[in-house]
Amino acid sequence: MGYNIGIGEATISTDYKHRYIALEVERVVVDEAPVWETEGDSVDLVGKANYACPSYQQMDYFCSVTGLKEFFFNTLIDKKNIPGQVPITQDDLITIKLAKERWIEGHPGSVPGWREGEDSTLARLIWYEFWFDWALENCRNPIIHFD
Repeated sequence: MGYNIGIGEATISTDYKHRYIALEVERVVVDEAPVWETEGDSVDLVGKANYACPSYQQMDYFCSVTGLKEFFFNTLIDKKNIPGQVPITQDDLITIKLAKERWIEGHPGSVPGWREGEDSTLARLIWYEFWFDWALENCRNPIIHFD
């Protein structure tokens, strides 16, 4: 079990039969998106797509070691209100960039990726930075969606 996290254009999904409306992220694949070679299938990123599927433990660990727990689970998403979504801003992108810079300073020589000897935390930071930046540059209504 884990999260499904999408970053991109807000779309509305409507179910008229059950009288239900949901706000979601339009799924896209971008050729320039970061992707890394893997060994096995434990990677939580979806190729060059704008969705990630980290386990609860992976997300908790990532947020703890990068100092982004408050940012992800209070600023962006209230854990009590998942599924949920919020607009993303330039300040959010800056928060991710600063976390990446701090990580690189504390882990010089790290190589992003999932293979042995590579840094999956750095890979995730690069992924989030890319998609926050992409959404802000390319979307009319950029959001992050958690479920």
